[in-house]
Amino acid sequence: MMMNSSELTLPVNELFSPERLQMASAARGMNRRPAFVVLFVAAGFILMSLTKTTYKVDEEPPPLALANTWTKTPSKLSLSAENKSKEKNATGDSEECDLDRKFMPAGSRPLLLLLSFPGSGNTWVRYLIERSTGIYSGSFYHDVGTGNDDSSVWRKSNPCSKTTLVVKSHGWENFDRIKSGAQKCKVEGGILIIRNPYGAILADFNRVKKGKTGTASASQFLTDEWKHFAESRSASWLKTNEKGMKIHNKLVVFYEDLVANTEYELRRILDFLQVAHNERRIACLMNDTVGKYKREHKELKINPYSAEINRTIDAKIRAFRESLQSNSNVELPPYESKNPS
Repeated sequence: MMMNSSELTLPVNELFSPERLQMASAARGMNRRPAFVVLFVAAGFILMSLTKTTYKVDEEPPPLALANTWTKTPSKLSLSAENKSKEKNATGDSEECDLDRKFMPAGSRPLLLLLSFPGSGNTWVRYLIERSTGIYSGSFYHDVGTGNDDSSVWRKSNPCSKTTLVVKSHGWENFDRIKSGAQKCKVEGGILIIRNPYGAILADFNRVKKGKTGTASASQFLTDEWKHFAESRSASWLKTNEKGMKIHNKLVVFYEDLVANTEYELRRILDFLQVAHNERRIACLMNDTVGKYKREHKELKINPYSAEINRTIDAKIRAFRESLQSNSNVELPPYESKNPS
């Protein structure tokens, strides 16, 4: 049975449907099957070549929904599940805000860290960057997304692929040259987020005990575990920030300034990243600067920091302040405890 030209234009799934295969087999007979098999295999290879997506990564490629953003034209998406209605941006427009994101072409971006001690707002800054630019941030870790969507679980990205604006890191060991799979690549700069260690350590302990949005109970702060956690983490806070200050090409952002003047600090970040300011996206972002990973405020009704813990943390703050005064023009805010004894 010969196929006419109209049949050849059918979709592959119709052209090689079970019914058509059965008809072809009956007409051709057993002696003509090899030719049909060759045709079937050739069509399969053509289909694969047309739909193949290429990744320059060593780790597992991103989920299909994310992988498609390498090649698809950005589109306007609806808002998160919490708010399906159209959101008015700061200019008064009622059009839907752009929530699409994409990866940049492989190798097109410098490797820039988004470095911070845990609990200092790293995920929040990633959310601000992604919402305002439409470009993905990356991470050294298997962690949650940034609050831009409701279901994606962020898989470990390959920093050496240089497809994201920044790469999340909490580790001082990653501040210079990093290894990703079989690749080694040099860090070309970074953004260092610094937060008062009293707030950062508390937020990190809450994360360990109750996740990104929960709060530990008061009784959990009355344990030796908390005392050891606070004292040991204050040393990590100092080490992370001291190492971060050694990055040559860097921008220092204080968490407290970001809270007090979010748009101004965000624009500083975008300038450092050399990304044009998309005014519509920024206007939309300013209507929802938090995202879904904001910790629920819950009053502890106790002071979790004892005099002994205060002395330990204050000593680390003074050490970092002295280091900044000796090696930079960055001035540390008055982070010391108001109740040191």
